[in-house]
Amino acid sequence: MLWSSKSAQPSLRKATRRQRAKAARHQHGLQALEQRTLLTAASGYTEIFANGVISGWVSDPDSPTAAVTVRVTVDGISRNITASTVRVDGKLQFSDTVGPGTHTVSLAALDVQTGGATVFKTGTITNAAPVGGVVMVNGGTGVTGYVTDANATGQVVQMQVYQNGELFSTVTANATIGALPAGHAFNVTGLTAGSVVDVFAIDAPSGKKWLMLSNDRASRGGIENFTATNVKGWVWDPDLGTDPVSVSVVVDGVIVATQTANANDTTTPNLATLTGTANRGFNFDISSFVGPGTHAVQVVATETGTAARAYTVLQGKYVSNAAPVGNFFLVNNTVVAGWAADVESGNNPITITVKVDGVTNATTTTNIPISQAVKPMGATYTAKGYAVGLTGVSGTAPHFVQVFATDSFSGKVTLINQQIIQNHAATGQFLVARPDVISGWAFDADTPNTPTTVKVYVDGRLEATATAGYVHAGLNATFHLGSDAHGFDIPTPTELAGTHTVSVYAVDSFDGALHLIGTRSFTNHAPYGVVQILRTGISGYAIDPDAPNATIQVVIRVDGVTSSVALSADRPVAGIGNHGFVGAFNPGFAGTTPHTISVYFADAASGVTTLISTKVV
Repeated sequence: MLWSSKSAQPSLRKATRRQRAKAARHQHGLQALEQRTLLTAASGYTEIFANGVISGWVSDPDSPTAAVTVRVTVDGISRNITASTVRVDGKLQFSDTVGPGTHTVSLAALDVQTGGATVFKTGTITNAAPVGGVVMVNGGTGVTGYVTDANATGQVVQMQVYQNGELFSTVTANATIGALPAGHAFNVTGLTAGSVVDVFAIDAPSGKKWLMLSNDRASRGGIENFTATNVKGWVWDPDLGTDPVSVSVVVDGVIVATQTANANDTTTPNLATLTGTANRGFNFDISSFVGPGTHAVQVVATETGTAARAYTVLQGKYVSNAAPVGNFFLVNNTVVAGWAADVESGNNPITITVKVDGVTNATTTTNIPISQAVKPMGATYTAKGYAVGLTGVSGTAPHFVQVFATDSFSGKVTLINQQIIQNHAATGQFLVARPDVISGWAFDADTPNTPTTVKVYVDGRLEATATAGYVHAGLNATFHLGSDAHGFDIPTPTELAGTHTVSVYAVDSFDGALHLIGTRSFTNHAPYGVVQILRTGISGYAIDPDAPNATIQVVIRVDGVTSSVALSADRPVAGIGNHGFVGAFNPGFAGTTPHTISVYFADAASGVTTLISTKVV
């Protein structure tokens, strides 16, 4: 449906620079604004969530033919699976399993386009473990028993028998043996007497191994000293006879050192009588692995010749290392002076390293006696002073100065102080906040010839990032900035109707800090007017209270279809001014079929349309 009117074409008016910027932002027109597309998040649904089985569907309407990733988190550990099988209903099927036990599970669909995660299921799921009885027979040369699995009703369970850590036999528990449950028994022969035997049932439906029997004897030992610097003790695996055990130290979940425990141990009495030899000792210096802070430390023995376990924890504890501390006395481009201390160093000096803008500039030690009044009351360390000269550091530009102390305990380098010197904070003024424009100026004295970045927050949300490089006449003369090209003139975001609070921050060119240069509020009132809707056409007037001289665009929809021709409210109306509009249907409506006419006024600043009237004619 087209519209015709003597004033259908908007009059040509002189456009300001701000108006041109606004027009460029809305070059796709009002119709494009009304047809914005929002991405739809991926979603999902679980149809089976029981007995160790997870199954359901996922969908991403924005990418209907693309596979969707499902993030499965079990007891805090995540893995991704792919849903790519298309069902008859168009959804994508996924399925997964969890091992025996009770688990906390979360499922999320990952959006194909954005990667955002939509959690669609959280809950607890239980997978009943295989049950039964397994024993060793014939002097350790065979195993026999029975196994059933509640999740494998009507099915038999697969068994795996390991000897000395190697797979010996795979059998099916489907036999009938003596008084054992008929159809669920098994028997394995030919094992070597005295070997380590591990028997596993293969869980249904997860396929994971579930230990039913093991004659492995775990390593045992004793910890004779356990500090933040030293771990000492002994370890013995009865299954290895006189062979030594490999022992490791784990710090915060990472193996940091490993030894063969074959040193002569003279601390524990009767060790040779207990284990056959006194050569079971180990001794770790762990100070270099325990940096400043509190750490979880474990001593673990490596189990060999068994499939039942990989490690046995002999002992674990938390150990702490106090970090070096200190403060500045003086920081400039030529000298850095201050004090530092490390409680573990006692009265000994510690090494100080000074970096400027990330590059090492000087090193020294805390070798100057100072008053202990500089340290916090009650501190148990000894404070000592340091002073070091810097080289090659400009006296005009800003710089980032960092002081590191070498921890006397671990030898790790630790940041204790940092300071920016010679930096001028970015500044400016927020001058105007209107429905059409946000403007002002921003300046950083450290980069006077470079436009400063500004960030605009609307109602607490970052709305825009811009560059203050626009020429505002008189800025230099008024504020002595060295240049007029430090202004910003930002079109107000189009979706902002109503009252809003705007805060503008200048971004410091050196450290990226945000400096508030002003907060203002503005109100964008919706356009108003009068509309008469007839079967032959429409007429009326439209005014935007925020721009009383602006020509308002009128958008018409007939039976939900937007007209391709905009109607301008620029005709003279008695007592109102040049705000009237008249539009006739072209072609007109034939017959008596009713039609729904909706009339919208477009906001002068944002272009966002407001429904004014709807009528069936």
